[in-house]
Amino acid sequence: MSLKQTTVLLSAGAMGAVMVASQHRASADQVNTQTYTVQSGDTLSQIAQRFQTTTAAIASSNQVLNHDQIYVGQRLVIQSANNISSGDWLSYFRQALNQVDQTVTQATTPVQDSAEDAALKTLIFRESSGNVNATNGIYYGIGQLSPQNRARYGGNTADYNDQLQAMQAYIHDRYGSAVQALAHHDAMGWY
Repeated sequence: MSLKQTTVLLSAGAMGAVMVASQHRASADQVNTQTYTVQSGDTLSQIAQRFQTTTAAIASSNQVLNHDQIYVGQRLVIQSANNISSGDWLSYFRQALNQVDQTVTQATTPVQDSAEDAALKTLIFRESSGNVNATNGIYYGIGQLSPQNRARYGGNTADYNDQLQAMQAYIHDRYGSAVQALAHHDAMGWY
């Protein structure tokens, strides 16, 4: 990222922080609803802290069954109470600018997940949102495998790791990699 791009990103981010801060101030003591797209390296507790809410509130609003399993690209509805008093205004504004700085830093650092891990997480999110009991007709689990594929690869239990191993074996045999399986999914709407 060039210095010019970083400056533009920072300027746009600072404007966003001012706008967000203004929105918070205008609607103090009301419930604020926002949408957040999960980024690589995010945890539910970090997101909750960032939006001044709880992991339980986010999990409840988004039907997240396992607080340790969120996926890159997953869109979360965040509801938080705005209780910013006039004394906290400067502190809140500083926090918003700090978040902009963190965003700029994240944009200039390499992605933590490998492309393979990111593709696998995306497929799981698209197929089942990580729900081990997800069904769609005859298809079941996090990878939505057919009965024939579950007979061949496993994944018949409600154990996440069992289903993950079965999904990975299926992907390896059919596509060679999760990246190629995701490319097929992008093109065809299924993998």
